[in-house]
Amino acid sequence: MALSLTPAAQSFAALRFVILFVFMLSGFAGLVYESIWATYLKLLLGHAAYAQTLVLIIYMGGMALGSSIASVRVFRWRNLLLGYAIVAGLIGLAGLVFRDIFDASMWLAHETVSRYSLLRPKSVYLNGHSRQLGWRHKP
Repeated sequence: MALSLTPAAQSFAALRFVILFVFMLSGFAGLVYESIWATYLKLLLGHAAYAQTLVLIIYMGGMALGSSIASVRVFRWRNLLLGYAIVAGLIGLAGLVFRDIFDASMWLAHETVSRYSLLRPKSVYLNGHSRQLGWRHKP
């Protein structure tokens, strides 16, 4: 004997499936975003282990901060699913501008290091000192 569901139960089952599918896509997007973040941070930090460690620290710190904020404000929200969707949308928007922010921070770091660094090549300093002292380079 086949089990027949009422139309309300069928629509609830369909809605439940859609919500679970969207949660699955959100988790998959989070994993992809995390791997992209690790790749960019590897470029910034110079080593994959440091990048993975920083991604893990930021991820766990974000979960702790989010849990802390949500535990205080959850009783004020009427629709928790809408709150989750808003937070996920904000994370998505941050993901869209991440590349521009990363490029700007890399440019700023490069300019700061190249302008104020004591690690400039010694030849630049030696060349400047030799010209100040009147030494001439003869090819």
